[in-house]
Amino acid sequence: MENNVFQQIGGQEKLGMMAADLHDRIQGDASLQAFFGGLSPEQQHEHQQRLLTMATGGPHGYSSDAVAEAHRNMAQKHEHFDAIVGYLRDTMQAHGVEDHHLAQVMNHVAGYRQHIVKE
Repeated sequence: MENNVFQQIGGQEKLGMMAADLHDRIQGDASLQAFFGGLSPEQQHEHQQRLLTMATGGPHGYSSDAVAEAHRNMAQKHEHFDAIVGYLRDTMQAHGVEDHHLAQVMNHVAGYRQHIVKE
């Protein structure tokens, strides 16, 4: 039996499709552009796919220390974190992720707030 959300929702193939959608949603939010402006579209897509992989318990997840280090020089506020999490939720819902899986992902991602938000 598959034991994590990553495997249960279709693995990397499914996340690749979701990453493209998540990327478009984030790009449409002017308040988030400062955090992604230095990345090429390909790098941004890769970042969104890694976010989805981490959020669903897939391979190569990030440790709390790695997340904190990656966001160390960013001035992210709660509103930015909430926006990203909202787009993540909306994307996963749009791709048919079941509510119980979505709840697991949202709970997992919430644990990273303290390592990302700087206010």
